[in-house]
Amino acid sequence: FSVQAGSGLPGALERVKALMQHPAFNIKNPNKVRALVGAFAGQNLINFHAADGSGYRFLADLVIQLNGFNPQIASRQLAPLTRWRKYD
Repeated sequence: FSVQAGSGLPGALERVKALMQHPAFNIKNPNKVRALVGAFAGQNLINFHAADGSGYRFLADLVIQLNGFNPQIASRQLAPLTRWRKYD
């Protein structure tokens, strides 16, 4: 999961969304969320910071969903947004 989510190739966000439907992925398992979403937001700089904002929208929607049952992992997914000065 992490390798595919961290890939800078085009279509990474669509792959991440597809992997979230994979039987091995469980959104209630923090390790699975970190492996997939954490890799996308933290390592896939090209696709996460896409000019169209799709990476940010994806993360925002996911954090809202996660916050309903695991606020700790939800807040942890926002860490890549705190590193904006590296890219400004």
